[in-house]
Amino acid sequence: MGHGAGRKVKNFWSRRVLVTAVAAFVAIVGFEVALVAGSQGYDTPTKVKLNAILHQASPEAAELLWRDHYAKFLFTNPAEIFDAQPRGVSFEDKTRIHVAFLPPDPADRVDCDAISKDGLAVVLIAGQSNAENTTRADDLYSPKSRFYNLNIEDGGCYVARQRAIGTTGHGSAFALPLADDLLAKGLFRNVLIVPIAVGGTYIEEWRPDGGRYFPRFRKAVQELARHGLEATFVLWQQGEGNAALFRGMTLGLFGDSTNYRPVNPTPALLEAAKLNYQARFYAIAGALRQLGVSAPIFPTISTICGYPRVDATIRAAQLALPDPELGIYAGPDTDEVDFSTRYDACHFDSRGIQIVAQAWTERLTDYLARRRGRALAAARSDHH
Repeated sequence: MGHGAGRKVKNFWSRRVLVTAVAAFVAIVGFEVALVAGSQGYDTPTKVKLNAILHQASPEAAELLWRDHYAKFLFTNPAEIFDAQPRGVSFEDKTRIHVAFLPPDPADRVDCDAISKDGLAVVLIAGQSNAENTTRADDLYSPKSRFYNLNIEDGGCYVARQRAIGTTGHGSAFALPLADDLLAKGLFRNVLIVPIAVGGTYIEEWRPDGGRYFPRFRKAVQELARHGLEATFVLWQQGEGNAALFRGMTLGLFGDSTNYRPVNPTPALLEAAKLNYQARFYAIAGALRQLGVSAPIFPTISTICGYPRVDATIRAAQLALPDPELGIYAGPDTDEVDFSTRYDACHFDSRGIQIVAQAWTERLTDYLARRRGRALAAARSDHH
């Protein structure tokens, strides 16, 4: 090959590399812009985190992230996930599509303003089915102590009973034994749970830029503020839905069997899915901060559903989420809970939700201990 031909080949590959790099940069910037669309922008730490995540992407993964192209490979009907509802639809209409909420017993209603704020923990719980009333309807958990439940559906407060109010499902939720644990261990003198989880949801549906279920966060924050309250903890238990996308088929919305489609999990697709999950979560966290939520946020590690094995892609994304600078701390690893407590190979029975609640109590206890330690260290530093 002559020098001229050699230079042409070299120039060709140089141009190709340059075009690929530019395309990757455009894709990354585009995905980043999409994440903050419709908002006034996140706080600086969140922006830095989002930038760091998105700039890790390979050119192939970046191209998939751009305009959510990866969704075409995963979701049978991407429009149901990403263009779920037009803007302007009422909160009530948005949240009653596909899901059912059990009505509360009017006899259990109490005045929210009469709930003592002395030693009160307000626990906001979001995510999918293992955060909702997940047990069978004939396998319920009965609270052992008196605590309260804010129902975002009607804005009322109720004495907590066997089913959490404001979330989906017909059984009992881990929120109930968790509240019992927090009281029994003397961590708090009073508890108000705010369950807003919706079964069968993907993280994309909770996104702040038009997601069908982010308004549930907004509604919860507004209802709490109306009574001079704010969240003490935000618990995020989700991931099984996104993990299911890589078990050879997609589930579509709420496991619709007609929505199955084979998936070829290429390295680029797996990388895009991991980065997407992380970016979506930090977008949710950033939007909560915009709403004035200063409470620590605890994401779980949750990927098992249908099979007794974890999903490495979503699990890796979840393991990387904690960041104390953003007020994000590790929640429990529900993948480690005894598989026999999943009555249908996915959802926890009454024994399972108590094990999950204990794991949550351990995480929250550890957080409170570390916070007290930091406060004591700061006091000693000021004294000297």
